[in-house]
This record gives sequence, C-alpha cells and structure tokens, in this order.
Amino acid sequence: MTRKKVQLKAVQGVEYPQYYSRLMVNLLRRQKLAVPKSGYPFAAAFEFPESLKSRWDHLFLVNPRYPKPLQMIYNRLSRDYLFEALSKMQLNFANIMQLGIDVELTRPFAGFLPSQHYHYSSAFKEVLHLNHDRALLHFRSVVSDEQGEPIVVQRDMMILANLKKADVERLDKIAEIHGQSSDQYRGLSKQEPEISLETADWSGRYFLSNDTGLRYGVVSGDLNPLHTARIFSKLLGHRGSFVQGAFTANLVLKFLMNDMHLPVKTMSVIFTRPAYSGQMVTFVVKGNRFELHCQGNKLLAKGHFTVFP
Repeated sequence: MTRKKVQLKAVQGVEYPQYYSRLMVNLLRRQKLAVPKSGYPFAAAFEFPESLKSRWDHLFLVNPRYPKPLQMIYNRLSRDYLFEALSKMQLNFANIMQLGIDVELTRPFAGFLPSQHYHYSSAFKEVLHLNHDRALLHFRSVVSDEQGEPIVVQRDMMILANLKKADVERLDKIAEIHGQSSDQYRGLSKQEPEISLETADWSGRYFLSNDTGLRYGVVSGDLNPLHTARIFSKLLGHRGSFVQGAFTANLVLKFLMNDMHLPVKTMSVIFTRPAYSGQMVTFVVKGNRFELHCQGNKLLAKGHFTVFP
C-alpha cells in the first residue's frame, strides 16, 4: 500500500509541466486492461491549510456563518490515487468519465480544520457492466480523523468506454460484481428535468464562468484540460470546456449545507450531461430530491440526500 504525508495546497505554476506530462502519457496510451492483483489500496495523511480553505470558500461563495465540508470531495490525494490506479490498469484517460458521487458523513461535520491531521485511503472496489463495451468502475475512499475514526465515506463511479471483450472478461476477475441493476445509468443524456422552479421547495443559482474549471483545478489538483482548456476539449469532441464532476458535487453540498443550512448525512448525485462553462445553472430541491439545470432547462445532474436527526 502506498503511504505518505502531505499538506494540501493550491497548485503552483511549477507543477503544471509535471501534471500535464503524466496526463498526456495516460491520454496517448493504447488501452489494454491489465489485471491488478489487488484493489490498489492507497493511504496518506494530510493537513488542510487555512490558505486553501479560503480559496474554496471564495470559489463556492460560502457564507462564513455556516462553514460546511465543501472541501471534502476531491483533493490532491484522490487525484494522485486515480493517476496511480488507472495507470496500473493501463486505461486511456480519454475513455474515462465521472458518472456519479455518493457521500456519507458518519457524524455532523463542519469542514476540515486548519493544522489538524487527517487520513485519506482509497481502493478500487467493483465493476458493473453497462453494455457490451462499457463498464462502471467503483472507487471507495475514506477520510478519517487523527484517531482513525471515519468522517467521510465516498464512492466515485466512473464510466469506462471502448472496452474489448477480453477486457470485460478480465474485469470479472478483479472486482466483485453486485447484482444491482444498471437501468439507472442508461439513457442519462436523454433524461429531462422532473422538478420545475414552480414546484420546487427551494432553488438557487450559480454562474459557471469560463475559468471555473481552472479555479477549481488550482485548489483541488484536477487540472485535466477537458475542464481548463476549451480548445483541447473541442479536439476531443466536446463543444467546449466543462467543470469537473467533483466540482458539481461540491456545488450541490454548497446549496444544501451552506445555503439551506441542512445537516446532510448522505448525498448521491448522478451526472447526466457535461456542465459547460459560461452559463448560469439552477439548483432545485423537492423533498429529498434535487436537480441541477443548465440554461435551456436541460438536466445536468440529479440525486437525493438525507439529513441527521
């Protein structure tokens, strides 16, 4: 198991060449799934400095009277883990897209405190077949306090495309396949909103500026050019750059916890379309369900949540 201790910080300019060199290797790789002997467990201790927290708060327009754990989803360690695990599996990053995130808080939590020590661990857990050449990869991460007590349990779901038959057969051997239905992941891009502004219990808005993906990348470490460079994103067939899935999940928590003041216990979000930069997005809540809409009333994400008593 990989172990190290780091202090999270905003990405500095000197780190860009190293990051992009690692990324390009993974984007240019000829995909040939390698069978891992384990779930690639990864663990590290970390601190969350005050300077980074202030950047997060500014990005998500956090009300200082209601500090909430917006910074718990995606950090430099989860980026490093994905680089390591997906590289060992010899997967081409161009064939991977985040599909959803589940978060569970084990107790009420008001965000990471500066100068406190925390522990991060992650591992590849399972696979779910979607169709003949696509699969859903499931990674599980846990953030614990100094005493080793879990604070946050997170599950990341990622679509893996362009699989060969032999790759699918290999996946069967390296991950536990739960008998769950994959129906909820089919036809996502064609789904329409079910919650309107008129029927919503609560709504909020956030403007995705052209540099939102870059700003989030600087504080999280996720500087994938799909999110930071419009030209690169277009070269891969997208109409422009779009924000990170983890940014969208953090935005959901910002609305629920910081704006609505809800003591969220669990949150599950599925991404239905890319959230392109340069537009206003609308968040609507009805009961324990929520949706994120883009301009033109298209569904970007949907999910549900629970709260502590």
